Amino acid sequence: IIEEAPSPTLDDGLRHELCSTATRLMQEIGYTTAGTVEFIFDSKARKFYFLEVNTRLQVEHGITELITGLDIVAIMIDVAMGKKLPFGQTDIVPNRWALECRMNAEDPKTFSPSFGPITRLQVPHGPAVRIASGVYEGADIPPYYDSLFMLLMTAGADRDDAIKVMDRALGRSLRVEGVKTLAPLLLSIIRHPAFIEGEFSTRFIEDHMDELISMFKEKDSDDEVLKIAKYVAEISALGPQAWM
Repeated sequence: IIEEAPSPTLDDGLRHELCSTATRLMQEIGYTTAGTVEFIFDSKARKFYFLEVNTRLQVEHGITELITGLDIVAIMIDVAMGKKLPFGQTDIVPNRWALECRMNAEDPKTFSPSFGPITRLQVPHGPAVRIASGVYEGADIPPYYDSLFMLLMTAGADRDDAIKVMDRALGRSLRVEGVKTLAPLLLSIIRHPAFIEGEFSTRFIEDHMDELISMFKEKDSDDEVLKIAKYVAEISALGPQAWM
């Protein structure tokens, strides 16, 4: 549910080796459009192992574009039309750090689906923020499809900067009401000391779930207090109503 680029785990030598392996593989099979070569990385042994090739535009392409300045979708179309790439491998030099959070309509504690109308939607904006979304205020989240409804991406001069921008976007700017989302869990993850230090794996949520949940319990309590305060204020202003 969180992706970032470049990887904080790889050193320059290992990153070069991994990327060279990926490009050699694609050259061997004659693959000429956008795709992703995935590897599993053993952080203790410092070795990587081939997993699969996804022969399509990946969900994560947005953060690749943020750190390279390339328009991968436009490049795919140009290549399909027979045009040559206007650059070489050495011309691609990442110059920023980027994070991507997958905004799923799910309970952040149980990951059970949450569906229904979005009654309020406030989307983060800014020069270091990118949104890919297919919803709007009043839109309905149906139970028939994947729960992903928005990608929230942030960029910065370095990893710390990108995390700070994401923290502001998730904690202050993003508002989604009507359905539950993973926003509280995502905010807990990027604030967790282990994540900040770059010490994480595919088992991060499983290993830290109780701690992550405890980090946003207080926010839930605050929300309930605000709801009660709003209710009391309405009663005070309007008086008892017939439906009460």
